[in-house]
Amino acid sequence: MAWAQNNPDPNRQKVTDAQAKLTKDSKALTESKNKVKASFEGTSEWTDAATAVKDAQAKFDSLTKPVIEGLQSKPAYQAAVAKKKAAEDKRDKLRNNPSASPDEVTKAASDVLAAGNAVSKMERDALAADPSIAEAKAAIVAANSKVAELKKTEADQIKSDKDVAAAQKQVEDDQTQLAQANKDAAAARAAAAAAQANSYGNGGGGGGGSSRTGGGGGGRR
Repeated sequence: MAWAQNNPDPNRQKVTDAQAKLTKDSKALTESKNKVKASFEGTSEWTDAATAVKDAQAKFDSLTKPVIEGLQSKPAYQAAVAKKKAAEDKRDKLRNNPSASPDEVTKAASDVLAAGNAVSKMERDALAADPSIAEAKAAIVAANSKVAELKKTEADQIKSDKDVAAAQKQVEDDQTQLAQANKDAAAARAAAAAAQANSYGNGGGGGGGSSRTGGGGGGRR
């Protein structure tokens, strides 16, 4: 036991060292990517696009909020919302009722869906009545499309950056070395187990020979 403590398994240590190196180099790779990302997202083109998304969303919200608030004061809408709430309550009660049949639960779920669709349609119709809302929505789509385009450019820049490429190559080499270290450690454990099993077998045979020698001594007397 003392020998094992003072002489650690070299194969296990190789695995530990390889894993530590992979962890360190993976962190370096992330830092290299983040450096390129920060540089790209610091350009005016990126900040302008990001601002355009926020502004478009803010305008859309400012236009839709009063429309929805006005709709909420109408009796027809209030009745539709109440019907949806009642359908949801009925569905939940049936789900928690062990004696409820599958058909009852399914119908209740369908009723919730239908009631919800009715409420959503009233909201869509109210928003569609205002042309400026459609324009604001189109502006959001256009702004997000621009950001998506810039993100693709950013990804290409990260991929082509020489520092990122070098860090990526190092991580891949580390992964290969770790895989080999694990393979060597597994082979060493298998060999040790086989040697131990073999030593137990040889030890048993030696015991039998000693017994036969004792029997010869009895013949000389």
